Amino acid sequence: MPLPPVLSYNSPMRCPVCKKAVPEGSPRCVVCGHDLSAHGSGRRVFVLLAFLGIAVGCFLGWRGEFRDKSSPEIPHAPGILAVTSQTPGDPTDSLIRLANVALQADDCKNAVPLLQQITLARPDANNQFLLGRCLLETGKASEAKAWFEKAKGSGLQNADLEKWISKAGLLAQDDASMGQMESAHFHMWVEGSSQAWNGADTIFPALEKIYDRMCLTWNYYPAEKLQAVFYSSKGLQPREIPDWSGALFDGKIRLPYNVLASWPARQNILEHEVAHAFVHDLAKTNVAPWLDEGIAQNLDGTSLDWGALGAVGLAPLETLSQNFLAQADMAQARRLYMSSQALFQILLREGARNDMGQIRALLAGLSEGTPLPEAIQTRFGIKLEELYQKTVDEVGAAGRTP
Repeated sequence: MPLPPVLSYNSPMRCPVCKKAVPEGSPRCVVCGHDLSAHGSGRRVFVLLAFLGIAVGCFLGWRGEFRDKSSPEIPHAPGILAVTSQTPGDPTDSLIRLANVALQADDCKNAVPLLQQITLARPDANNQFLLGRCLLETGKASEAKAWFEKAKGSGLQNADLEKWISKAGLLAQDDASMGQMESAHFHMWVEGSSQAWNGADTIFPALEKIYDRMCLTWNYYPAEKLQAVFYSSKGLQPREIPDWSGALFDGKIRLPYNVLASWPARQNILEHEVAHAFVHDLAKTNVAPWLDEGIAQNLDGTSLDWGALGAVGLAPLETLSQNFLAQADMAQARRLYMSSQALFQILLREGARNDMGQIRALLAGLSEGTPLPEAIQTRFGIKLEELYQKTVDEVGAAGRTP
């Protein structure tokens, strides 16, 4: 039986004030908040790339899809605007170039005000749709829905538009029915009055510690705050969540209060969903469920029972590539999750040599539109089918072990 993989990451830079390790290129220390822009090359490189991006932005493409467990798969990453001069020296073109730079950096927060000016100057359907996508990315679901509907009224031809409108409407319910609170790296929706809920003093520090650990594990610092929802009533529970599932990630981390009943004993549930949020932020596309769940279990500290998995057998690869929430049976769901963890551990050990930096590079390949089997073979020199067979062999050996 193999030992659990050891997580590793590239050596991060250290804050000159508190001496704590922080991911390379972080604008601020995640511990003391010190401005790191003058202390590392990562920031200078980003600024240089931004200026280069202005020059070439109109020639670049941005691709991606929104990973979503609770609604149909729809595109995620904001599409780059096309620069088209209507008149010589049109000032709107410069705004579009600046918006392109922000979008290339996955920085919807700074892209939104630029897009708002652009849509006023050029109120075409594509620009309205793009503004809606960025607003949704930054947690402004009601505003996003309004812009999607404007795009529809302007005659936008997009097969996914109704899905975007539906999703924005569902997420807008959180804004209308919940209190909201913020920490350094999280925006939280809380059912009922936020002042009446006394869990924030416990949950926010826990979330921030998990966030810091994920940043160090991935050597990565998300551009936007992560979004979390805590709810108790059935009316706010996502419709597709099965009875066996305690939480899920659908662009927001969603946790029912009863998950926290034995806090902090079940802190791994928070860790699991925050891990999903990081995978989503890194890949910017639909990630195969086995890879998504395998990473999340690896990072939340779940111990894989190889013997138990050997007794039931590894789930088929085709099933591991389908949405797990469609499985209503708890025993079969457990088999899927154990199978995912086993397959990911073999990938991490045999392909990535226990280096999570290699997994991050794999996710980056997915963000560029590379199919997962091709990305695995290109980066690790092994076919997905071969990885799966190695996992079958190891699970079979575990099942035969007395």
